[in-house]
Amino acid sequence: MKKIIIITGVFLPEPIVSARLMADLAERLSERYDVAVLRPHSSRPMGFKVPECDFKGYPYQVVEIDAYVCPQSSIIGRFRESVSYGKACIRYMELMKNELSFVYNGAWHLFGRKTIAEFCKRNNIPNMTPVQDIYPESLLSKLPKIGLVQKVVMSFLMPYDLKTLRYADKVHTISNGMRDYLSETRGISKDRFVVVRNWQDEREFTQYANEHTKQEVHPFTFMFMGNVGALAGLDVVVYAFAKAHILGSRLVIAGSGSAKEGLKKQVAQYTDCDIQFWNVPLGRVPETQFQANVMLLPIKRGFTKSSIPSKLSAYMFSSKPILASVDQDSDIASCIIKSGAGWVCEPEDADKIAKTMIQVAQEKSTIIESMGKRGYEYAFNEFSRTVNLEILANACIEVIEGKK
Repeated sequence: MKKIIIITGVFLPEPIVSARLMADLAERLSERYDVAVLRPHSSRPMGFKVPECDFKGYPYQVVEIDAYVCPQSSIIGRFRESVSYGKACIRYMELMKNELSFVYNGAWHLFGRKTIAEFCKRNNIPNMTPVQDIYPESLLSKLPKIGLVQKVVMSFLMPYDLKTLRYADKVHTISNGMRDYLSETRGISKDRFVVVRNWQDEREFTQYANEHTKQEVHPFTFMFMGNVGALAGLDVVVYAFAKAHILGSRLVIAGSGSAKEGLKKQVAQYTDCDIQFWNVPLGRVPETQFQANVMLLPIKRGFTKSSIPSKLSAYMFSSKPILASVDQDSDIASCIIKSGAGWVCEPEDADKIAKTMIQVAQEKSTIIESMGKRGYEYAFNEFSRTVNLEILANACIEVIEGKK
């Protein structure tokens, strides 16, 4: 039986969508191959206490690699994490390089992925690289907004991503926009890409909805759920909610992340607003989102044009309409507009977000419900596990079997 390696930065039981996706892929490929998953120590999201998980009964092997981890949003720390994990994965694979038939290179950007891509190239091991976020471009938000600084950083780091992608037999992107951008900027034929949406296991949401009677939510609840990180721009959302000052409403920020403590300090200023922070226990996403009227999806300007966050599909599978604050020409905006599942306003525009919140809170409950239903129907066709897992698994199989 052919031996393959799936390298991932996160894995079960971390409550990150990518962790679930990699577990689904490992299970599916283990039906045909000898699969080993390499993962670092659990560390995501920052502040979340990850429970123990016993993998003994799984149809694949899970190997926890001893490497440095950095859950904090620190450029130097994340670079160190990437280098450490990449080197540790190579040390593990070096012992079996002549047996390997495939490597799924989902290590941390940028350095770790490049070294693994080079390892595969040297040893003629077919490999696929997934792209959830575009690096080094995604790093620019953490740098001083000085043209020369950003230009120097881009010129230094871009070769790492170029080599990683060009050494891959296939590049797995999560949107057509991301594929088109990478093809143009990295000089890679579109034939080398496979577009697979980040999926959710729709069964978790439908089962919960079938087992619980729908009830009106009081107070009217705007909810953000997911990684409470810098790129979410939740500081603007908090300010907008306070500015809207909608009687009988609350804002819930559910999840963990590097920006959470800063947001708590900001919220302390608004003593007359009902703004709550919730932790989300593992496996309680449907239950938590069930308690919302409208889900919030804010992302800072310039960071939504070529990717779709996994929370979009999770929101839709909960049959909740979405108020998004994103770039108008993004795939996210396109999905919401095409499906009729919500409202889209400009990113980081507190006045517009506040006005839309007021409009939404005054909307009839029947309209809110119908938007949620349209979102669910759209998500099943675009973001379901049923559809997308097979696309990704088949793409891997083609590379493994030499049909690329």
